[in-house]
Amino acid sequence: MKGSRVIRGVLEARPPGHARVVFAADLPTGMLAAMSRFFNTAGPVFPEDHYCLPPLTRVDMGHIRTLIDQKKYFVLHAPRQTGKTSCLLAMRDALNREGKYFCVYANVELAQGARENVEKGLSLILQQIADRAAKQGDESALALLAGMDTTSVLAASPRA
Repeated sequence: MKGSRVIRGVLEARPPGHARVVFAADLPTGMLAAMSRFFNTAGPVFPEDHYCLPPLTRVDMGHIRTLIDQKKYFVLHAPRQTGKTSCLLAMRDALNREGKYFCVYANVELAQGARENVEKGLSLILQQIADRAAKQGDESALALLAGMDTTSVLAASPRA
């Protein structure tokens, strides 16, 4: 465009559970204003990119922290598109900032393809967790995961 300044920028598409896609683009100066926050209607919400309610205001983090400290399970159950993944990602980030825990978000849906093959399903889940821990760069978590295999997980699992 005649007379317009061109800015070289890097855009990143980063839906959790998917490969990161990074590319460079030449953008006319006026286009930066068009790349402001918007209401996201599909997938996790990133507060820096999307308008949203703060995810952790919708859960009782004190109660969840108590459950985590007691090494208990909890379930985040809600209808589709209500912010469950966004809430889990915010919990992960908050807990990791505190430094007491190393939290990893891993999508275990890929194990559905294993169907009745429990060992294959567990192997896929463990690999997903290890991959996520590696991306977050925690060496102690990686060392712990390195010692796990499907046999040890199955041996430690309670039988129904």
